[in-house]
Amino acid sequence: NYHFSVQSDAFYETLKIFSRFFISPLMTKSACAREIKSIDNEFSCSKSDDEWRRFLILKSIANKSSRFHKFDAGNAESLSAENIDLLHSQLHRFYNQYYSANRMKLVIYGSEKLPVLKSWAIK
Repeated sequence: NYHFSVQSDAFYETLKIFSRFFISPLMTKSACAREIKSIDNEFSCSKSDDEWRRFLILKSIANKSSRFHKFDAGNAESLSAENIDLLHSQLHRFYNQYYSANRMKLVIYGSEKLPVLKSWAIK
C-alpha cells in the first residue's frame, strides 16, 4: 500500500507524475543502492523500538509454517547489497512478472467532481 497527500491545486500534475512510477519506472542500479541504504537504516532504527520487539516475539511463537512466522523485513545483508547487479535484475524480473493493472487498485480523493477525478484517473 502506498498513500500520500497533496494540495488540491497540484493534484492533477502530481497524479500524472505518480502514474509514471507504474507506467515506466526507472529502477536504476543507483536507485536500488539508495533504497537498500534506506531500508537498512529503517531496519537498524527499528531494533530499539518496543512495538517492533513485541511484533518479533509474536512472530517467533507463531506456527512455523505460517506466513506470519517467515521473514518480513530486509537489511543490507538480506538484500545482497554487495551484489547490486543481481538485485537489479531480480527487481526487473519481479516487476515484469507482478506489476500489472489487473493486480492493482487506485483510489483518489479530491475536491473536484467525480467525473473530473474519473477522467484524470483514466488518463
